[in-house]
Amino acid sequence: MKRINRNRSRTFTPGTVPMKRGESRPVDLPHDFMIESKRDPANLTRRDGAYYPGGIGWYAKKFTAPEEWRDKNVYVEFEGVYMNAEVTLNGNMLGRQNYGYTTFQLCLDPYLKYGEENELEVFVDNSAVPNSRWYSGSGIYRPVWLCVAEKTHIDFGGVYVKTLTADEKEAVLKVEVNFTSGNSADVEVKHTVFDLTDEKEIPFTRDGDRITVRDPKLWDIDAPHLYRLTTVLRQNGEEVDSVDTVFGIRTVSLSPEKGFVLNGKPVKLKGGCIHHDNGLLGAQSYPRSEERKVELMKRCGYNAVRTAHNPHAPAFLDACDRLGMIVLDEAFDQWRIAKTQYDYHRVFDTDYERDMSAMILRDRNHPSVAFWSIGNEIPEQWGGSSAPETAKKLCAIVHRYDDRPITMGLYPTTLDKTKNDDDFPEQTAGVYTVIRNLDFVGYNYYYDKYANIHEKHPERVIMSTETFPKEIYKSWQAVLDNDFVIGDFVWTAIDYLGEVALGCSWYKDNSGRRHPEWHMTDYPWHTANCGDIDVCGFKRPQSYYRDILWGVCDKPKLFVRRQSADSPEAESVSLWGWHDSVDRWDFDVPEGSPMIVDVYSPAVEVSLRLNGELIGTNSLSENQTSFVVPYRKGTLRIEDSNGNADEVKTAGKPVALRLIPDRDVIGADGDLCYITAEIVDENGRRVTNANPEVSFAVSGPAKIAAVGSSDPKSEEPYRGSHHRAYDGRLMCVVRSCGEGSVTVRAVADDLSPAETTVSIK
Repeated sequence: MKRINRNRSRTFTPGTVPMKRGESRPVDLPHDFMIESKRDPANLTRRDGAYYPGGIGWYAKKFTAPEEWRDKNVYVEFEGVYMNAEVTLNGNMLGRQNYGYTTFQLCLDPYLKYGEENELEVFVDNSAVPNSRWYSGSGIYRPVWLCVAEKTHIDFGGVYVKTLTADEKEAVLKVEVNFTSGNSADVEVKHTVFDLTDEKEIPFTRDGDRITVRDPKLWDIDAPHLYRLTTVLRQNGEEVDSVDTVFGIRTVSLSPEKGFVLNGKPVKLKGGCIHHDNGLLGAQSYPRSEERKVELMKRCGYNAVRTAHNPHAPAFLDACDRLGMIVLDEAFDQWRIAKTQYDYHRVFDTDYERDMSAMILRDRNHPSVAFWSIGNEIPEQWGGSSAPETAKKLCAIVHRYDDRPITMGLYPTTLDKTKNDDDFPEQTAGVYTVIRNLDFVGYNYYYDKYANIHEKHPERVIMSTETFPKEIYKSWQAVLDNDFVIGDFVWTAIDYLGEVALGCSWYKDNSGRRHPEWHMTDYPWHTANCGDIDVCGFKRPQSYYRDILWGVCDKPKLFVRRQSADSPEAESVSLWGWHDSVDRWDFDVPEGSPMIVDVYSPAVEVSLRLNGELIGTNSLSENQTSFVVPYRKGTLRIEDSNGNADEVKTAGKPVALRLIPDRDVIGADGDLCYITAEIVDENGRRVTNANPEVSFAVSGPAKIAAVGSSDPKSEEPYRGSHHRAYDGRLMCVVRSCGEGSVTVRAVADDLSPAETTVSIK
C-alpha cells in the first residue's frame, strides 16, 4: 500500500454557529484552530478548556486522481480530527467520525473521479462545548495520508506480530495477516525481517504463522531494540501489496509475587500521566513534538507513561518504541454517564466498539505498549448503568485482537484519607463486579490503602494510575515496599493546557481568608500548573525532587519560594501543586525580607550559607528540608553531608539575549526546532527577574510555529512573533518548510540581540 502525505496546502474556512462560512485561507496540517482563537473568561469551555472557544470549520483539499488508480482502492486516513468530523468527496458523504482521538480511514472509490480534479472536504464541529475536561484543540490536528492499494491488499492494522516466547537464545513469534482479496486467486504471503539498527536482513525459520528468530535482541527500557517485518502479498506470481511493520521482541507478565516482569526481570514503573496536547503548539501533533515529550520524560527518569485519557498520536508511540518507554494505552474518560455536557457519553453506545477496535488494531504492534486501559474515573464504576456489562464488552474487544493485560483507573468517592476501608467505602459490591473483568487494578490517589486491599485480595496486582505530586515520597514508597504494586503514575509528568490552576498555590491574609488567586482558580490561568515539566519543556522544582527519590541525581538542589505581600508561611498548596519556587536569588524585595529556601538531597543533613556566612544546618526528612533566610544579594549555597553542593547567585543587569536551539540540524518536511531564548547579564548568567517582551524573526525555509513562556497566567497568545519572558526565558518553536539554512533572530528593548542558525536537510 502506498502512503502519500497530504498535509501541505489545504484551504481552511472558519465558521460560525448556525453554520455560516467565514473567509478562507491556506493552512498546512496539522492544524488546531482553537489555539489560534482568543481566550475569554466568557467562553463556555471555562477552566477545563483554558477559556478557549469551541467552533466549526471546513478543510478542503483539491487533487487529481490519475487514471492508473481506476483499478485500485484509494483511501484517506486521518490520524486524529477533533471532533465530529464529516468527510465528503466531490460533495458526496464518505463518513463521519465523532470521537476526536480515533485514527480512521475512509474509502474514496465510490465518488472518485479519475483523470480530473477532485475535492475532499472535512467539516469539523467542536461547537457544542464543554465536551472535555482538558484542552482538546479543534481541527485536523494530526497528519493525513492518502493510501493507494491494489484490490488485493493488507487491511489497515492487518499485520500483527506477537511474541510467544523469547530469551537471549531464541524468540518464537506469531504473525497474523488479514487482507482483502480482489478475486478468488490464491494469495501467497511472504515475510522478511530486518534489524533496524543496521537495516540488515536477519535469518529466521517459519512454520505456518510461527517465526523463530535465533539470538534475538530483546526490546527493553534501557535497550529498545527494534525490528521491521516486511510482509508481501503475491497473487498469480506478482507482488500486489507490501506493508512494513516495526516491532520489538519482548515478554511481559504480571503477578502479585513479582509484580511487572519484562523479559524475565521485575521492573518498577516510574510513570507519569500526560494529556495529548503539545504545549505552545496546542493540539497540533508533529513527529518531533511527540518525540520531544518522550525525550524530556526519559531525561527525568521516567520509564513509563499513561496516555490520559484517550489514544495519543501514532508518532508518540513510535517515539516510546525508539526511546524505551512503557505505555499504558488508555481509551476513554467516560462511558455512558457524562462528565461534561457534550462529551463522548452522547455517542458511547453507538461508537465504543469501533473506536476501541481502532485503537487496539493501530497500537498492538508497539513493543512499548504493555497494558490497555478501558477507562478513567468512570462515574458508573460503582456498578450502575450496566458498568459491569460495559467493562466486559470492552475487555472482549481487546481480547479479540490482543492479549495484553487490561486495567482502568478507579477513583475513591472522597479524597479524605481518614477512612480505613479498602476498595472504596461505598458500593464496593458494584466495584467488585467491574474489577472482576480486569487483569490488574489501577487506583487513583489511594496508595495508602494498598496494604489493606492486599490483605483481603492477595491475588490482586495494583498500579497507582494517578498520584499527587506533593505525596511523591509516600506514594513511591508504596511501590517499593510492595511487590504487588507495579508502579506509580504521577499527575502529571508534563504540564498541559486546560483544567487551569489545578496545581496552583495561594496565600491567606492576616484574617485567614484566601486571596483571589486560590486553588482551582479562574482566568487568566490557562495551564494546569501541575506537571514535573512545564509547557515549554523546562523542569519544575518537583522534578528535581523526583530525581533524588528515583536516583536520577545524587546532587542536592535548592529552590527559593517567590516572595509575596504576605508572610511566606502563609502559602498553601493544592493537592496537585508544589510550592511556587524558583532556582534563583534575584528578587525585587527589600533587604532582610524573609525568604523560604527548599532543599532536596539524598544526604542526611545539609548546611546553608549566604555570602559565606552559615545560616544553619538541618537534618533532612523524606529527602527534603527548608530554611528561612533574610534576603541579601550575593551567593546562596548549600552543602550536604555527602560532600555535594548547589548554589544560586544574584545576576547582574540584563544586557543581552541568548538563543539555544535544541538541535542544530532538523528535517526538511515540517520538522521542528525548539529554541530557548534567555535574558543574560554580562557574565552570561540568566537574569531570572528580567521579563521583557522579545520579538523573533526567521529568514530561510522555515516559519515560526509558536512562541510562549512558562507563565501559567499569561494572556498573550502562542501565535505570532513576540511574547514576554517569564523567569528570564521563553521559547520559540520553528517549523521547517524546505531545505537550506535558517537564521532565527531575537530582539528586545535595551538588550543586545541574538541569532542562531539551524541547518535543514
